[in-house]
Amino acid sequence: MKDQVLLLVKLQSVDLRKSQNQLEEKSLPEQLKAAEAILQKKKDAYAQLQLKTTERDKAKREKELDLKVQEEQIVKLRDRLSKLKTNDEYKANLKEIESAKTRKGELEETLLLFMEEGDLMKKEIAEREQEVTESQQTFLAEQEKINAAIMTLSEATQLIETQWQDIAMLMDKNILNQYKKLIVMRKGTAVVSLNGNICGGCHFSLPPQLVAEIKVGEKIQNCTYCSRMIYLESKVEG
Repeated sequence: MKDQVLLLVKLQSVDLRKSQNQLEEKSLPEQLKAAEAILQKKKDAYAQLQLKTTERDKAKREKELDLKVQEEQIVKLRDRLSKLKTNDEYKANLKEIESAKTRKGELEETLLLFMEEGDLMKKEIAEREQEVTESQQTFLAEQEKINAAIMTLSEATQLIETQWQDIAMLMDKNILNQYKKLIVMRKGTAVVSLNGNICGGCHFSLPPQLVAEIKVGEKIQNCTYCSRMIYLESKVEG
């Protein structure tokens, strides 16, 4: 029976390592997803800035066209001055010229602001582009690292599975079947040690008679409360 208990403890250890590997394998894609999200955020910011630049350039061209129209209008109005016959017409024409000049000045000021803003946006675009490049490199490095970790874990899981099968072949079939049911029912922990008179799984105090039987070790004993298989470490070590 001692051999069976020892095999149970080994099998439990293998299953715990398998569970840990599975948790790590599950977390790795999430890590990659997080790294990809950071990269996408940088790309989105860069794309938004490019769109803003495109819209600004379009607005700038429209203002440049308006300025050209105003300049042409001023020339036409000035040329018309010599052809006017009445004083009222002359004054009205001068008023139109001043209005066109005012509009021209406003457009020139707006275009100056567009130029200043354009210089700042060019600098920001260069910075954003650099950020995207750096994030892309970081993501690719992280992707390579995570893919390597996934491969390593996969190989380790295969080795663990082989170890599990090797141990299972040496076990009593009834004990093994009981273990399989418990490992599912107790979410990965089917075999625990006795700590004084306490179950190492549910941490409840066990009846004295059960504690005594566990210490004798003639057969596999189960916890009264959680049904886990309980062993005495000194029996296994000895």
